[in-house]
Formats: sequence, structure tokens, C-alpha cells
Amino acid sequence: MTEVKQFRLLPPRDPTACKICGRNHLPDKPHDAQQLHYQYHFYFQHGRWPTWKDAIAHCDKATRADWEDALKSRGAWTEPDKTQ
Repeated sequence: MTEVKQFRLLPPRDPTACKICGRNHLPDKPHDAQQLHYQYHFYFQHGRWPTWKDAIAHCDKATRADWEDALKSRGAWTEPDKTQ
């Protein structure tokens, strides 16, 4: 694996977009776990790639449950690897 020594993430092109994931969403809604901006933002803060569980972590319990159920029904749910 190649180690990244230095990297700069530019802000989202749209100044009204979420500064964390680069998508336009209400603050209480999930980040877009598939957005490259979010993936790199998360990676440089946590040292691992994000999952959908990470992307919904800031949401209220009902929103988290709705998103988890919907993503699981589509086979798209992801969680951090507990062995790392």
C-alpha cells in the first residue's frame, strides 16, 4: 500500500453544498457515502474509508433506522470492519 504524505482537498464547487460531503442536503440528513469528496474528507480524519454507517452517524435515531433499512433492502449497507 502506498502511503499518502500530503494531499489537499478543495472545497465543493457549489458554495452552498455540505462542506463534508459536497452534496446539497439538509444538515440533519445523511452525507453521501459514495461521494469522493466525503470519502477523502473522512479518510483524512479517521484513517479509513467511510461506510454508510459513518455517513448517517450524525442523524437522529429515526433517520438512521430508515436509511439503514432502505440500504439493507438494496444490499448496499456498509459498516466499518470491526477487525481493524
